[in-house]
Amino acid sequence: MHSWNEGYHTDTNYSAGYFPQINPLYVKHLFTFKHQAFPTIDENFTGCELGFGQGVSVVMHAAASPGKWYGTDFNPNQVNFAQKLAKYGSVAVHLSDDAFGDYANREDVPMLDYICVHGIWSWISHPNQQSIVDFAKKKLKVGGVLYLSYNVGPGFTFFEPIRQVMYDYMKTCGVPAKTQESQVPGIIDLVDKLVSFKKGYGESALVKDRIDRILHNNGLTHNYLCHEYLNDDWDISSHSIVAERLDQAKLSFVCQHPFYSNIENFVLKEEETKILDRFSGTEVYNGLKDYITGEQFRADYFVRGSSRLNEKQYREELDKLCFILVADHEVDEITLDTLNGRAVLNPQNFQPVIEVMKDHRVYSFKELGDNIVNNKYRKFKNAEGNDYSQQDLINTVIFLLCTNHIAPAVKENTISKDIIKRCKNINRAVINTEAGAEVTYVVSPVTMCAFRIDDITRMVLALIMVRPDVNEQEVYQAFKPMIAEHDLKLFDKERKPITDPDEIDKTFKKNIHNIFTKTIPTYKKLFVI
Repeated sequence: MHSWNEGYHTDTNYSAGYFPQINPLYVKHLFTFKHQAFPTIDENFTGCELGFGQGVSVVMHAAASPGKWYGTDFNPNQVNFAQKLAKYGSVAVHLSDDAFGDYANREDVPMLDYICVHGIWSWISHPNQQSIVDFAKKKLKVGGVLYLSYNVGPGFTFFEPIRQVMYDYMKTCGVPAKTQESQVPGIIDLVDKLVSFKKGYGESALVKDRIDRILHNNGLTHNYLCHEYLNDDWDISSHSIVAERLDQAKLSFVCQHPFYSNIENFVLKEEETKILDRFSGTEVYNGLKDYITGEQFRADYFVRGSSRLNEKQYREELDKLCFILVADHEVDEITLDTLNGRAVLNPQNFQPVIEVMKDHRVYSFKELGDNIVNNKYRKFKNAEGNDYSQQDLINTVIFLLCTNHIAPAVKENTISKDIIKRCKNINRAVINTEAGAEVTYVVSPVTMCAFRIDDITRMVLALIMVRPDVNEQEVYQAFKPMIAEHDLKLFDKERKPITDPDEIDKTFKKNIHNIFTKTIPTYKKLFVI
């Protein structure tokens, strides 16, 4: 008989990650481009995150948006962490440590516009999966949206034999007194030895390469590996099976994250598209696409009662969508690595948009169109030399969203002072590490989204909070010794660590300059500081 954790790994807490695809403002933009209605995000909006981990996403979204947010995670340590984070901003987010089945019966949880479940489905038992379906059936409004992420077979089935070896080792060979996390080095050492044999399972170079990337990714902690692979349950499913189960709650599939996954020429070659075309709109389409692309992980959006926008409604909703430039406007090339290789956005297409948005002000799609497509004083040309069209603008905006050059936004004058205040208070706690060094995100009420903040930026902003008049040179002199003392890593454009002392110094000085001239002005526009 399982204890309260029901076989899920709880002897260490999950990482304090943030997941932008959960942000309802992002989902609203994605839905609009797919000609689908999304609930209005206002003070009556209700959102809920099931299995929120350390709670960074649910707290940040509750801080930055005007609606009410709810959530449950059955690990009380994580609930406690999330509640403390919320207190820094006086965020009224309603969190509990109920199991999913119990949470559906709570009368203080209202009918919901939006439910998000990230990184949970594949790591819990089938009865608990059913509790998620039942929760959506009972609590999701008609027109409401469910986000669900899960592992799928085509790209992950290869790992199942090794996952089972890891799990069996932990259960039978590990020292009981040790935590699961402390056993990870021994598990990795065993797996490395097994796949080094050039026979049987290990003779496939593809298997060895992918296992190397999973177990030796520098960005993944032992904590993450425990939560990802060492639970009692590890379910590799398919889109059709998940969709069939969610049909019990009258949910139908709309689209998936990332944004570009919904654009066929970004993920499929022409001959692949021809094969799939006759299955378009059927339940088998997504499974076939996953097979072709070798998909490992799906992040899907479902709706209870699909409402497709007609052309007039689509144009009206599209015109109201807002965006803000969050990257450097001094850019010569914009590329996107897709399953079809590297896609390059022609400068002739993106330069007009970047030029308009370089002041980092929020622009509606209509305003972009008025400045670029319908400009009476200047005619912009696209990459083919034709007049810049509405469709050119749509394609460019989607590409810039995919590459994180621009972000979904709301007009600055629509944000309440209270929302701005609570976001800044949380950010102050993050910058000063009061919220814990593991929280590496600051939140913007303009984008209703959080952004990762690196160690150097955090240190500089913490100093500026104490000494608002400090200049670049003073910051450089103050923090230069800390690079060696704290072993801070600096990277080049290819994300390779810089080792040459002169290059380190030069890069550090440039980073300080960029923080003062680019990061801080952008953060101010985003109401982060």
